[in-house]
Parts: sequence; C-alpha cells; structure tokens
Amino acid sequence: MNSHAQAVKALELAHGATQAFSTSTMRIKLDGITISATEPPAEGEGTELPVSDEAVEQLLAANRLDVRHVVAPEAKTPGEDPALDRRMATFRRGDWFDLTRRGRVDRVQLRWLSPRRAIYLFATAQDDRIYSMKPATLRSLVLDGHIAPVETEHIFDRALRATMDVLEHATGDAVTSH
Repeated sequence: MNSHAQAVKALELAHGATQAFSTSTMRIKLDGITISATEPPAEGEGTELPVSDEAVEQLLAANRLDVRHVVAPEAKTPGEDPALDRRMATFRRGDWFDLTRRGRVDRVQLRWLSPRRAIYLFATAQDDRIYSMKPATLRSLVLDGHIAPVETEHIFDRALRATMDVLEHATGDAVTSH
C-alpha cells in the first residue's frame, strides 16, 4: 500500500496537479502516515492517542491531502464526560452527520477513524469537502450542537424495532379477538 501511495504521489508531482478525490487513494495515503505521540497514554486513559493539531496539519500538508482540519477553540475544549465518550464510541464508519461550520451545514459521513481514535475523517457525499478532527474537537462540536448524527438509531435497529412493534400489535389484536 505504501508503494502505491508513493506512486500516486510521484504521479501527482510529475503532472503538477492532484487527481480527483478517490476514497481508496485517500485511505491508502492516510494508512501510510505514521502518527506518534510525544508521550504514550497513561494507564486508564483509554485507547485514544493524543496528537497535536499542528502535527496533523503538518502531516496533511506534507502528504498533499486536500483535507480541512477542524480545530476546537481552546476555551471550548471540553473536559472529561463519560456519557459523551460512550456516545462517541458508538460512532461508526459509514454513519452520517450534519456538520455546521461558519453558518453552513454539510451532510458528512464518517469515512475513517484512526485505529486509536486519534483522528476522525468526515467527507461530504460528493467528496468535495473532507474534514479531519481530533476527538476533543469532535466532543466540543457535539456539545455545541455543531455536529449531530443524522440518525440516532441505525437502520437495522429501526427495522427490527418496527418489526417487533408490528408483531406485538398483531399478537395483541389476535388475543382480543378470541
């Protein structure tokens, strides 16, 4: 994969322009990036890898990725909130969200998250805008209502619940008619 990513980068450099966005190419490029923390997480901190916003922005620039890195204002960075952390742990690749930035609402999909949840990557359906953010930024956006899941319940869970409701209603009707 790294060879492919380097070949793509060489091609971009040779032609002086980047190619159209491709989710697979982006994933290959992101997988080829090594992010390391200055300090390993302490015991009990969970699996989240602490990474600075500056390091993320430098990596994106160095790898010529057209990704907007979203940074939470210092004063808005939330403290520990176990309920919010549990809620964020339910976010999965493929989930859709409404992201509000600078008065504009974009419907974005969680396309990628790093193995230790250091970076979340969201993209619009057309892949014309891609956003990266650290967990602290995502927490802040969730708390402020600037990012919200489009569906609070996954489609399978909704379908199962609806089926169970119909069956319970049918069973209730059958019992009262006898």
